[in-house]
Amino acid sequence: MIQIKDIFAKDINRDIRGVIKIGQDSDDIKQQELEEYVVTDELKRNFTRFF
Repeated sequence: MIQIKDIFAKDINRDIRGVIKIGQDSDDIKQQELEEYVVTDELKRNFTRFF
């Protein structure tokens, strides 16, 4: 039987950090964070206003 967790491309039980401090984590963790970064509508609006 297929479970919901099986439909995701990445393991949903992996360590997901709320805050990443550059310089204190491995390159693998930084790569994961960049791959999974999501720009929300609010961020997009603020980026647009800023630039």
